[in-house]
Amino acid sequence: MQIDQLTAEKYSEHVYKDRIYSTAFFGYNFGGHQFNIVSHNKELFMTIDYRVKNYNVIELIRRIKRNFFNR
Repeated sequence: MQIDQLTAEKYSEHVYKDRIYSTAFFGYNFGGHQFNIVSHNKELFMTIDYRVKNYNVIELIRRIKRNFFNR
């Protein structure tokens, strides 16, 4: 989005560029919370903070044992 007008009373914006990156982009599959684009010397730079799913294998094994084998 690009801001067109920003005052204490008014705000407006419009889509600056649609589909900036491929939907198959690995890093953003699980979402994120920040996305920035900057234009400098006729080049676009993109930064993102994305969510990574980490799996604690020991905790997963403990839960599986507790839920399925200790009944």
